[in-house]
Amino acid sequence: MRSFQRSAWPTCRQLVALEPKSLGSEFPAVRHPALGLLRRGSSNRRTFTISTWVKRSALGSNKVIISASNGGNRDWIQFDNDDLTVAKYNGGYEYRFITNRKFRDVSAWYHIVVAFDTTQGTESNRVKIYVNGTQETSFEIASYPSQNFDTNYNTVSLSQNISKDWDSSNYFD
Repeated sequence: MRSFQRSAWPTCRQLVALEPKSLGSEFPAVRHPALGLLRRGSSNRRTFTISTWVKRSALGSNKVIISASNGGNRDWIQFDNDDLTVAKYNGGYEYRFITNRKFRDVSAWYHIVVAFDTTQGTESNRVKIYVNGTQETSFEIASYPSQNFDTNYNTVSLSQNISKDWDSSNYFD
């Protein structure tokens, strides 16, 4: 079993290599070697918020922050090169946002919040993206989900992943 000092947190790839039981008290919320979220039941798929702090260690394409998928049917939040992307693809994009703002500072922490409320009648209120407390309003692409759209997040029928894509690729390291 590998062990880590609190001052030297492991990378996501190191965590994936661990057995679930060896994460124990160091990472009590993580119980799966692939950093998948194990859920007991489905929850609200229309109205919820995802909030996370991330620090980029390297620039490059497709660095997944969180995803929910089974392959071809997938939702994700990721850095795609220098852009922040929030999207769902299922044979075609069902919603998709690519920021005009660039995220190139590997020494900075970013607080990313994505608020979903697909019950809203006004299209622009269905998905809101904030970085470090500022709402992103300038997009290269802004394609909103339909009203009352069900995302893949918060369901037991699809893999819910932190820091990787559905196929254990595109790690956020």
